[in-house]
Amino acid sequence: MADIGDIIIVGIVSDTLLSLGVKPKKSRGQNFLLNRHDGERLVRDSVITEGANVLEVGPGLGMMTQVLLEKGYIVTAIEIEKLFAEYLSKQFQNFGANFKVQNIDFREFEINSPTYFVSNVPYSLSTEMILWLVKYSSNILGASLLLQREFSERLAASPGSKQYGSLSVYIQSKAKVKLGVIIAGSCFYPAADVESRQILIDFSEPPDLGIKNYEVFEKVVRACFSMRRKKLLAGLKRDNLIENTAQGEQILESLKISPNARAEELSIQQFAMLANAF
Repeated sequence: MADIGDIIIVGIVSDTLLSLGVKPKKSRGQNFLLNRHDGERLVRDSVITEGANVLEVGPGLGMMTQVLLEKGYIVTAIEIEKLFAEYLSKQFQNFGANFKVQNIDFREFEINSPTYFVSNVPYSLSTEMILWLVKYSSNILGASLLLQREFSERLAASPGSKQYGSLSVYIQSKAKVKLGVIIAGSCFYPAADVESRQILIDFSEPPDLGIKNYEVFEKVVRACFSMRRKKLLAGLKRDNLIENTAQGEQILESLKISPNARAEELSIQQFAMLANAF
């Protein structure tokens, strides 16, 4: 049986949306966090420096925004829904210069100064947001994203696991990645079909992999995982990175990598070595 407090909160959120004339859009992944306690946990684990600048993408009705502002952070919110942007502007006007909202798509926003980043990410935009963060990684002091649990765990996956893939290698070659709290689907309105999980990304100390050419590194990783059920050589050959099997075997053996290896068996350091060999 649902807790009476939860029922009241759901009612408040649904009434607020109704008053704004907004029906949650599945295409935009609009699921609103209900419990302030969850917002506080997400902000706490983000480890943001006191008084820092914070960029929040997709604040919706401002559950996490309020927590951030009350803790003294300077918040810039990026909200694509015009009615939400107007609502937030009025809702947090008492915070003065510590809050501003821009009614744009996050992909149009340029991060030009050091900031922390937080977002309850629409599932459909997860990969795109990760790539966008990497683009601006030199100005991101730390990032906390709430993503579909399966996706977060894929980003943090280790070699040898079923979840380990090209995106795992890509983000972990750029940053330290750590899993955070799990949020049940019932903690959102409308309720989500799956659990969400926080992921913390630290770009401040990227691993020293000695990658000579990052474009080649990305190409090699994509090729290796493109046929993940087959040996590395199959993907490398298909993407024309090697002319024939004999050449590929020679390269792998020179790096002490088994010619029978599959992509999920290689560490990020081994992918770096393989890319450098090309």
